Amino acid sequence: MFLLLGEGNTDVTQDRSNAQGALRVLLRRLLSDSFSREVSEWEIDGGRLARLHRGGGFAEKVRSSIALHSRDDKIEGIAVVIDRDGEKNAKRLGLLEDGRQTASDKGHRLAERTALGVMIEMLEAWLLADTSALASVLGASGAQSDPETIPDPKASLNQLIGQTGLTVTDAYDRIATMANLDALQKRCPAFERFAGEVKERMT
Repeated sequence: MFLLLGEGNTDVTQDRSNAQGALRVLLRRLLSDSFSREVSEWEIDGGRLARLHRGGGFAEKVRSSIALHSRDDKIEGIAVVIDRDGEKNAKRLGLLEDGRQTASDKGHRLAERTALGVMIEMLEAWLLADTSALASVLGASGAQSDPETIPDPKASLNQLIGQTGLTVTDAYDRIATMANLDALQKRCPAFERFAGEVKERMT
């Protein structure tokens, strides 16, 4: 069992709908590639990151999360992924890494099995990276060669979704399922880094 901590319903869905959460879909696909087998939906448990960072900074809450879940022998690895939300937050990845290092220093079991990712600037940039996925799901061509530089990727993607009959959550899940992971890694350095962390830390 793996644990994914993200920021919202389109990232990690915890409601009673049939949606998986786009970030959860991408993580499952990355793990499947690394393990050379199909990782099932039930193998990844999701949580809202809002519960993680409430009442403290990112470093402390990553540390406490690793400490808490290291007590559960069923959990094999953790992925913590957040939005950067602007250059003003350029230190966010470092804060996550500080929390992981502190957990490691304290000997918590899952510290070395925790992958960290910061989406630049947010999940929607990753979902705009593959032309073929956008065409298949939305009937649109809106992919960008450098999507992490888009000022407001959420608005750009939601404008395309608005021309279809899909809900935002459903569209996000479908794009994440169809997206070419090699294209995402090529066009989104932050995704490439996260994919490397997943392979190194969680498999």
